[in-house]
Amino acid sequence: NADFEGWIVKQSTWRKEWRRRYMLLKGTTLFFAKDESSVPHQVIHMQDVEKIGEEQVLGRPLAFRVTMAKQESGANILKQMGAESTFLLQAERKDDFTSWMSTLKESLNSCRPNSTHVVGLTPRGPGGGLMGMAAAMQGGAGAGAGVTSTSSPGSRLRSKKTTPKAGGMHSS
Repeated sequence: NADFEGWIVKQSTWRKEWRRRYMLLKGTTLFFAKDESSVPHQVIHMQDVEKIGEEQVLGRPLAFRVTMAKQESGANILKQMGAESTFLLQAERKDDFTSWMSTLKESLNSCRPNSTHVVGLTPRGPGGGLMGMAAAMQGGAGAGAGVTSTSSPGSRLRSKKTTPKAGGMHSS
């Protein structure tokens, strides 16, 4: 089961173009894919993140930055792999921005102190798609079980930490 998932706009590594991506957080691992059923093309291990914060990007309201911790041994590996040390992301709605910031910071705080995982590309996992990859990496069950919509009726984010209330879905 995903802890949190939904659509985000992410700046690409090489061309610096902004692209809509599906992002899924499972435990302390953040996955990026082209859509819900695609195999993740990028993974961030939250224990390797230095900080997460709001970012002022011209023409990109609701932007935030995920900055990777500088690691002497890991820095060279990251550079050789062509991996990013900073990720620029943009939420599509204000409530999504608030939810992502809160959830990512909570995940980051749960895995202190930092360890030495490497950010990079991941191989295809059993079951295929983003949920199959997340389940395989975390040793979890099948895709989508127990995942529901979050707080606002129009939100595209999903969290397992929600309960239905009259008038729509709300966080518990």
